[in-house]
Amino acid sequence: MQYITPNEGSILLDGKPIEGKDTSKIMICVNQFEHIFHASFSENATIFGTYPESKMKQALQYFNNQKVNSLTGKANVQELSGGENQMMQLIRAVTAEKQIILMDESFSAIDAENAKQLQKKLLELDKTILFITHDVSEENLKYFDEVVTLKR
Repeated sequence: MQYITPNEGSILLDGKPIEGKDTSKIMICVNQFEHIFHASFSENATIFGTYPESKMKQALQYFNNQKVNSLTGKANVQELSGGENQMMQLIRAVTAEKQIILMDESFSAIDAENAKQLQKKLLELDKTILFITHDVSEENLKYFDEVVTLKR
């Protein structure tokens, strides 16, 4: 994972600049429209065994979400809806066991009830999670330790 050099300021990780460093060992990014392979839920969530299936099962148990659990039997997850796709991506991100998760509009297509439940559980993990969101409602922002507003 590589980043664009900032026009000003710097991005630090443990007090050290990340410019030019491969952060893929400690960070995973979940985009709004992440790639899905023409394969099963398990193969997509573990990226064909790159991440242990046991970790995927732990993630599924941790979130304990009926809608997410209903997706695990899908033979071809390319047929998932946008919200279902984002749920699968969330399981992939947690299965990867990275210390930092960058979430770019990762709940935008999930229905409000499931999004709230999944986000709350995600934020209870002992991880650094950066959310990029357009939902700046007080109800949503109250769950975050720090909020940064970017302006043009």
